[in-house]
Amino acid sequence: MLCQVCKKNPATIHYKELVGGIIKDMDICSECAKGKKNIPLDVNINMPISIQDLFSSLMEMDIEDHFSKQSEKTCPGCGSTYSRFKTTGRVGCHICYEAFKDNLYPLIRRIQGRVDHQGKIPSNASEELKIKKEVNSLKAQLREAIEKEDFESAAELRDKIRLLEKEVN
Repeated sequence: MLCQVCKKNPATIHYKELVGGIIKDMDICSECAKGKKNIPLDVNINMPISIQDLFSSLMEMDIEDHFSKQSEKTCPGCGSTYSRFKTTGRVGCHICYEAFKDNLYPLIRRIQGRVDHQGKIPSNASEELKIKKEVNSLKAQLREAIEKEDFESAAELRDKIRLLEKEVN
């Protein structure tokens, strides 16, 4: 896409401008952006963003007081701290996910949309494994229905869970 101002260079910046109560979308090149006074260019446009910077910026969006309460918590498996995760963007072991659940799950949900793994079941997997995965999914839906106080849906889900559990046993 070409710059909407000079119509020569490729557009590398997309921004919205409010003009007379109307929102105007603009796609412009970095050269034309430097000439506009209302576009903040205090960062290098061509600078790649690292994963560590991404995690750090996402975590800064949370309430700082919430982090300070959890920052000294350590993982019983590896001894890693939550403040270490905040600086590196990496957990120390699989137990860290449970140890820092209060902070990690909202972050993971914000990035991925959900916190449970939605992997595929192998085609040669036993029918029992498929049913157990379905039961776990239904139980999660049941918890959500109860939280929303949608008791009709919760009753239907409960009945489905009972039927599937009878098939496994």
